[in-house]
Order: sequence, then structure tokens, then C-alpha cells
Amino acid sequence: MVDKAIRMVIVAATSVGALGICPASASSAPLSEALGTTVGSTASPRATDVAVNPTAPFGVPQGAALPMLTFDGHGNGHGIGLSQYGALGYAIDRGFDAAQILDRYYGGTVAATADTGVLSVALKALDGQQTAVVQPSGQMIVVGDPAAQLWRSVVARETAEGVFRVWGRTDGENCPDPAANLDDPALGWVVVMDSVATVTMATAADVVASTNLNDLLAVCEPGGVVRSYRGLIRTANDTQAVNHTVNDVPMEQYLRAVVPSEMPSSWAALGGGKGLQALLAQAVAARSYAAVQNRAAYAKTCDTQACQVYAGAGKRPSLAAAMVANERPESDAAVAATAGQVRRTGSAAGPISSTMFSSSSGGWTAPTDSPGFAAVADEGDSVSINPYHNWSVQIPVSTIEQAWPAIGRLIDFTVTKRNGLGDQGGRVITAVIRGTAATVTVTGDEVRQKLSLRSNWFAFRSACLGRDAPPAGTPMGRLGGLGFTGITPTRVVDTRTGFGTSPTPLLAGCTMVVNFPTAPADAQAVALTLTTTRATAGGFTTAYPCGTSLPNVSAVQILPGADVPGTTIVPFGPAGGVCIYSSVTTDLVVDVLGWYGPSGAGLRSQVPERLFDSRRPLGSPVLPAGTITRVQVVNDQRPVDAVAASVNITATESPVGGYVTAFPCGSAQPLASVVNFRRSIDVANHAFVALDAMGGFCLFNSAPTHLIVDIDGWYASSKGLTAALAPPARLVDSRSNVGTSGPWTPGETRSVDFGATSDSVIFELSAIDAASAGYLTIYPCSAPPPNASVVNASPGTNVANLVMVQTDAQGRVCIYSSMATQVLIDVVGRT
Repeated sequence: MVDKAIRMVIVAATSVGALGICPASASSAPLSEALGTTVGSTASPRATDVAVNPTAPFGVPQGAALPMLTFDGHGNGHGIGLSQYGALGYAIDRGFDAAQILDRYYGGTVAATADTGVLSVALKALDGQQTAVVQPSGQMIVVGDPAAQLWRSVVARETAEGVFRVWGRTDGENCPDPAANLDDPALGWVVVMDSVATVTMATAADVVASTNLNDLLAVCEPGGVVRSYRGLIRTANDTQAVNHTVNDVPMEQYLRAVVPSEMPSSWAALGGGKGLQALLAQAVAARSYAAVQNRAAYAKTCDTQACQVYAGAGKRPSLAAAMVANERPESDAAVAATAGQVRRTGSAAGPISSTMFSSSSGGWTAPTDSPGFAAVADEGDSVSINPYHNWSVQIPVSTIEQAWPAIGRLIDFTVTKRNGLGDQGGRVITAVIRGTAATVTVTGDEVRQKLSLRSNWFAFRSACLGRDAPPAGTPMGRLGGLGFTGITPTRVVDTRTGFGTSPTPLLAGCTMVVNFPTAPADAQAVALTLTTTRATAGGFTTAYPCGTSLPNVSAVQILPGADVPGTTIVPFGPAGGVCIYSSVTTDLVVDVLGWYGPSGAGLRSQVPERLFDSRRPLGSPVLPAGTITRVQVVNDQRPVDAVAASVNITATESPVGGYVTAFPCGSAQPLASVVNFRRSIDVANHAFVALDAMGGFCLFNSAPTHLIVDIDGWYASSKGLTAALAPPARLVDSRSNVGTSGPWTPGETRSVDFGATSDSVIFELSAIDAASAGYLTIYPCSAPPPNASVVNASPGTNVANLVMVQTDAQGRVCIYSSMATQVLIDVVGRT
């Protein structure tokens, strides 16, 4: 038995005079077409994750069509050290100069200088490839060539492990196919050198700083691009017997290509020229970082994002295409203005610091032991042009299952530890992924890498598309002394149109959080009508206080192809608002009927009494579509200070589908529905209806139907009984012999003991898997059975309704069934 929440639900049929159910129709009634604007809103807050404490997992029901997991995050990259967007923000929004930017991100380091000399860069696109180099003006030499010839094209290929042969030609630039036999005289190549351990190409004159990029050496890449580099080009081998191509280039010339590749040079003009300070800071960070690299014996660094991006001085898409420069005047100026400047750890004599940087920190840099910069809040990162400060991406559940195939089908994904810095509790340190076959513990960095997320700072909205229950905390106790304040029904959520929520159904296994910003200050619970529509299958919804555990009870028994209403009373939970869970995918409409709080009117219950029956006198025609019917409540037995009524409203003998709205006469007809009926089906729903000044209320029916109204209590401003609402508890489940043994048989009456005596008890009564058409009747065991029903069922269906019924002196209630059926009783309160 689970009894962590309070919720009261009324679904389905109270019939008239214990009517049976007519044969079901294939047609279904439309939900209320009144879809205009109403007040109220829905929010789906996610619980903030904190370091150490685990977050609540989301559930992925097995077999449900839940294709996506939505990740909401901050930042782009590892987040260590300088944020490039943050540097820009500090420069143009806060007026920082480059030194202040560097001081902000690289705590524990100081400005210094260094002679950084020549840097060796592995050109990763040529790993395992031939080294083919061209020089348009024919001024290329192969170092060590005894003839000191000048070439336009040179190719070096490994002919044995660590042994190269070199070919050249002077008649033009040529990037040969790697499979071409260059020893074939017909192809025009001649051997320059043979059986050499390394090959270095240079220019006859020192053109390392030339303004004409055609003076530089250019390598032929496998895709056809011809890329020009300052400095030398050489071959190399590593310990894994893979041949490489390396560019040996002076640091300051290298940076001319790195800085614009890492940070847009156009930023220099932003903020009236203040953006240049970001480029200056980038130049120092790139220089320091490159200076301490020692990636391999054959090259200190590489040209990809794994090191830092180095695109060369320029490129041609093909040999015949024009040169496109990668270097930019603004970044050249930044490199020149900071020439030799680095950051050193501790003091100006300390070691050069590995000044890591990334695109965007998201608002907090990442802590790291190596290189040892403390994490800092990054106010600059929120600069307006930063697209990565906040981001959101949807990842298919199948992608997660493929990334960790051992788990089988994904069940849940739980963040278990964060670093505690910033929104969402900060960056993810560890998470647990649970599947049908296995559970794995992963790091935030692993999740980032395997799912190609922008950073390890993320939270997720599940396959439920953000409709996830907040974590459950301390169970709620009983709320006593609550009275009722009725209002004109007000729509707050409609998933069909996106009113108050996103325009998507509530998916199977998901939970929608509904908040009520217009609730009175002392309101502790809300009376709602929930209507399910367009459901994909039969199932149920549960409404309960957010911040408590999902209770083992139901609110609406959902039918596919039908609009099923149910009234519920739900206390506001510790996490705020009301949570609505659905076992199947369905659209959902939520209308507020009123509030429960200490200042509300007290309840006076009564033996059910019929207030209105449009079938009387016998033979009366159905009410035409669009009829507004006034029902009087106040009379000699019910006082003039009655302000609301507790009633069952039944639609019967309907030739078509439609809906019913109940509201105080004299007020505008609300955009809400309380009963949704189908052709030839008796459909009822409980309602709490505010009364007009004359002590009555009005009913509107959208389509032809008969209407019946039975009253079981009213709320009055003079003293009445207050409600004590408790977390719902399952008292009876005949399916599992809880509270009784086995299903009711046709014509059987059983008593149910509710314990302590009271005026009345409030519970949901469900007929489950009825063997035939029939009904349930409920009454105090000391009274004669009434000529009325509270639940009408069709064969094989699940139907429920709220019951508010007086008990006998021993606290007992009797239940009569005209059919064979299983019965559920979920107790929610008493008066």
C-alpha cells in the first residue's frame, strides 16, 4: 500500500435509478470546444541537483514510445581556464583589458615573457599518408639534396619502415594520387633522394614572414585541399610505425594562424574596439599553452581541436583555385602586440602555465588540479552573442542505448554527483545509467563525449519532454480543518493547444507539474476536473502533491478513443503545485473548480437526493444542443447561506457526443467542461459547483442529451464540517484480496469498515474488468439501499467515481454490485 499523497478523483458514471449501461458506441464526443484564454499556468520545474546528493531518476516505461531525452546545459567545451566568449564579455561589457581578463581566468599565474622559438606541429590530416608538397614559384628545396635543386612539387613516401624515397618535378604544381607509380617516367617525376630516414622541405630563401602566401610551402591533403604553411615541412615516424607530416614553424608565425582559428578576428571591432582585448588575451593564452605542449617525440603539438586549432596561413580548395587567407589583420596585430608574452605559474621565474581555454564556460569555469586554476564565476560568459551560455539538445534514447550497449533498454538516467558550482548544481561529476540488462556508472565527461554534448554541465528533461516529477521528500501528513471556496470553473492546462504547457500529449510514464499562481494565499488544496482525451490505450492517471512519492492509486480510468472526465481534490505538495501522472500517452485538460483552505465554507453532507432529471415527466425529449438549465439548490432543507454544492451530474440517452459545463448562473459561461458524454452511454462526473446569489447553478450542454443531477452535500458559510484530507491509501483491492476476498458477484452486497466514525468518508470507488454491463450502489449500512448508482460500467472496462457518503454508527459503508466485478477503494479523507 502506498499512501504518500492526497488526491481525490471522480471519473465516470453515476446513473439514474440504477440504470444499466447501454451498448457502447464507436463514436466519441469531442472535448469542450471552448479553448480560449483562461488564467493560470503550468510549470515543469526540475529539482536542483547538488553535489553528493543524487537527483531523482526519470522512468522510461518499457515498451513506451519515448524517443528523446532532452539535455539543457551551459557552456561549450571543457570549461577550464579562459572562456573565449567570456573574454569578449569582460572586454566589451565590463571594460576589462587583456591583463585583467587573463588574471580573472588564470588564478595563480603572472604575466611574464619567454623565448618560445620554433614549434613542431603534426598535421593530422596527413597521418599515414604520403607527404606531397608544392611551391608555386619553384623555389622549394629538399634539405640534404646533394644537387640542391629547386622544385615546384615534391613527394615523400615511406618505402620501408622508417625509410623514405623522394620524387620531385619542376614543370608545375602536382598532387599525385597516393596509388600512382611515381617511378614511371611517363608520369614526369624524378627521384630526388632515396633511402633517407627523414625528409625536410624548405624554401631557397627565408619567406617565413612573407605577405605573399604563394611564397610558402603548401601540402596536398587527401580531400584535394592545398594548405600553405610558414616554416618547414618534414616527414616523421612514431613508435607505432606510423608516418607523419610535421610543420616546423616559429611560434609567432604559428600564432598568426591559431588566434583567428580559435577566436573570430571580427571581435576586435565589437564594443567600439574593446573586443581587441579579448584577442590579445587569446594570443597570450594560445602562446603559453603551445609552449608547454609535448605531445610526441616527433612533434610538440598538433593542428586539431585536440591541441589547438591551426589552419595554416592559407588554403586553396584545389590547385587551380585562388588562395584563401586564414590569417587576419586584427589577430596579426594581437599576436604582434603580445609578442613573447606568456603566463607563468607562481612568479615571473616560474614554469610557463598550460593555459587551457574553451569556447564558453557557461557561467562558471571548471575546477582542475592540472594545470591548477581555481574555478571562478564567469560573468563575462553571458555576453549577448554567446549561443552556448545556455543550450538545449534532444538525444534519441536509442543513441544512449548504443553508447552503452551493456545496459539493454534504458530505464533511467540519474545524476549522482555535481561540483556544486552554478545553476543546476553545477557540472556533472558522476551519473548512473540503468537499463534492463545492466547498470553503469559514468562520468559527466564520458556522457559529454559519447553523446556529443557541448559540455559536462547539463541537466536533462527525460523522454517525458520535461514533464518529470520533482524528487520525493518527507511524506505528507493529514491536513485538517479545510473548507471549500468555489469559483467559476477556470481552465489552466490544455495539452492539445499548448495552453499552460507545451502542445504535446502527456506521455506514458510521465508526470506533469501544474502550478496555480492565482490560488488564494491560504489555499492548501485545489479541486480540479481532469479530462483525458486522445489516449493511445486504456490506463489511468494519478494526481498527487508534488514532492511526495507517486501513490499506488488512480485518478481517471482512461479509455482509448473517449474523453473521460474526473474530479479530484489534491493538496499542494512540498515541492509546490500538483503532479499528474499518466500510465499511457494522452492529452489532458485541467479545469479548476475551487480551493480548500481554513477560510473556506464547511460541508454539510446528506443522503443523496435528486435535484433535476430532464427525463421527467416520462417521455420528455432530450435537451436541445446549447440549452442552459438552471438547477436550484437552496430550499427549506438547505440554508440560504449555502455557497457551493457537491453533486453528481449524469448525461444519458445522448444521440451524439458532447460536453456539459456547470457554473454559477449570472457569470459568463466558462471555457471548461465537467462531463464529456458519448452517444448512448451513461456518463457522470462529480462536481463542486459555486452557487449564484439565488442559491442555484447552471448547466450548459453542447449537444442533445438528458441530464440528471444528484446532490450529496453543500458548503455553507455558517458552521459546517471541515474536511480532513489524507494521503490516499488503498483500503480495498479485490484483485489481490486486500480488504476483501475476490470479486463481487452479481447482486452481492458487502460492507466495508472505515474505522473511526465520522459524518462521511471520501474515497474513489472503481469497478475493474466488469463481466457485464452493470452498476455499483453505495450507502450507509444502517440505511436502505437507494435507487441510485455511483458507478456504471461496460463489460471489460475500468470505471471510477468519487464517493462522498455518510457512514453508519460503526463507520461502515455498504457496496452493492449488479454485476461481477473487481472493486478498488482509495480513501482520501473524511468530514
